[in-house]
Amino acid sequence: MLIARIRKARSELPRVTQAAAQRAGDTLAQQLSSAAPRGKNPGPPPPGDAPGPLARSFSSLAEQSGSGATLELKTNQPLKLQYVTKGTGVYVGKGVIRPLVKQALFWPSAAHPYRSVKGMKGKDFVKPVISKANDVVKIEMQKAAQEIDSILGGA
Repeated sequence: MLIARIRKARSELPRVTQAAAQRAGDTLAQQLSSAAPRGKNPGPPPPGDAPGPLARSFSSLAEQSGSGATLELKTNQPLKLQYVTKGTGVYVGKGVIRPLVKQALFWPSAAHPYRSVKGMKGKDFVKPVISKANDVVKIEMQKAAQEIDSILGGA
């Protein structure tokens, strides 16, 4: 019976590790979403980015890879994420931001039109989340180990 349980545990291991990786990824994506700044700009997204708030742009995908699993965290707004985490304009060495088409910059909450703006400082909310990723993965892998242990019957 022990050999049968070992075979079952061995056959279940890829599913169990992939499920653990997916749970870890979902947790990290949620943490990124919670940490993302909440902007108030309803304007169109940067070219190539999906519309909507940055906080809703994170997802994860775990796939079986050889004897383990790989986890990919994604955003469908990579340019917006870069602007938020690194900054824009003078804060990244690009100079002031000027209008390309019109004579001035304006947005709904602006006090008046502007000929130029400095940009914004970056706020890297990603690094603190990623720096704790090992803790999240460890918790999920412990759950996976418990599942395998239960298949083995505690042996």
